[in-house]
Amino acid sequence: MCESSPFRAVSRVCWIFLSGLVACGGSTGVANGDPSTVERSDPRGTPPPSDGAGGCHDLLPAPLGPPVEEQFEQPEEFACWGAPVIDGEGHLAFDFFSSPFQSASWRVLDSAGTTIGHFGGPRLVSIYPQQDGFMGIPYPEADFVPLSLNSWSSTGALLGSTVVTSGRSYAVVAALDPGGGVLVFRTESLGTDERQLVAQRYDQHAVARGPALPITALRGDESTAGTVDRLGLSLVVYDELPGSDVACFLGRWIRTDGTPLGDPFFIYQGPIRSYGSLQLAPLIGGGVAVSVEGRWVARIPSGRPHALPPPHWLTGRPPSLLPIVRGGRAYAIPVPTAEGEQPQIELVTAQGRSCGRFTLPTPARSVTIGRDGTVAEELNYCHYQWWPQLLE
Repeated sequence: MCESSPFRAVSRVCWIFLSGLVACGGSTGVANGDPSTVERSDPRGTPPPSDGAGGCHDLLPAPLGPPVEEQFEQPEEFACWGAPVIDGEGHLAFDFFSSPFQSASWRVLDSAGTTIGHFGGPRLVSIYPQQDGFMGIPYPEADFVPLSLNSWSSTGALLGSTVVTSGRSYAVVAALDPGGGVLVFRTESLGTDERQLVAQRYDQHAVARGPALPITALRGDESTAGTVDRLGLSLVVYDELPGSDVACFLGRWIRTDGTPLGDPFFIYQGPIRSYGSLQLAPLIGGGVAVSVEGRWVARIPSGRPHALPPPHWLTGRPPSLLPIVRGGRAYAIPVPTAEGEQPQIELVTAQGRSCGRFTLPTPARSVTIGRDGTVAEELNYCHYQWWPQLLE
């Protein structure tokens, strides 16, 4: 299925471990894959084309009112860490940590800025917003240490906890399920030098939806990624030529109940320099777009065992997580900006028609769009502002 190439010493083991951060974080200054904005010169942003077609009606937000603002006092033992994570009800979870690989304390605020809960424990690889609450997996202290998938309500109550690794597992990561829960995939040792990639679906209470599914035997430090599309099917992608200067990515679909949907299939083969350059972005209506080395390379229709060229409207755009807003009618695509500039977001319909850009009023370290359309800016350490349900 793949043509081999000369091998090169490229370490990729860290990417499997860190890809949870990529899944929850954005690129080009946008965190959690969710941004937005309003121009100072034109508070309605860049207007869309005037032909009236393509479903642009009401996609751009009205001029922004005053944001909700919060500046936390820096705790003595903990430091603020990054952008908030926003669930489907507009609750914002803020991360405070004592060191990147030790304990963390999450504070949850409602959309008006009132603290409604806390949860804590070991530092999380990443956190996954649910409709009402959050899920996460802690950093492992060492290889082959059992790890638990935890689920919390928005007030911090523990809703469920399930061990997702055995004593033979390491390099665990998860991907958000837009219907609730997560897809977890892990590297599992079979003894000696043999390993395999295993995937499993869990609901929003951390209960397994079905059995663990072995995806493939692993021969090296493969780049690996996974996602769940808008129709509820999971896609796991892995490199068939680990350690080579040419990657060959194969994919496999998984049903909602955790059973396989067809055999592995070819997606893309080409040069690769960065072990973290593989990104997957669910598309409106189902299916997944794939980017490698900073460019879009394929579109995979939902449940189909083949790859197609990427949509024409993605060609030339920088890779991003393609956050879906306005009740599933549009994408909010970050526009690359220089440091110190106001963040810009372009709204694009499901068919790829640009409906214009808008700009947030304040330069920010990062911008986040929540599942409910709340738009939040991290202005500086421990200093945030947000507009509730701006893009609902």
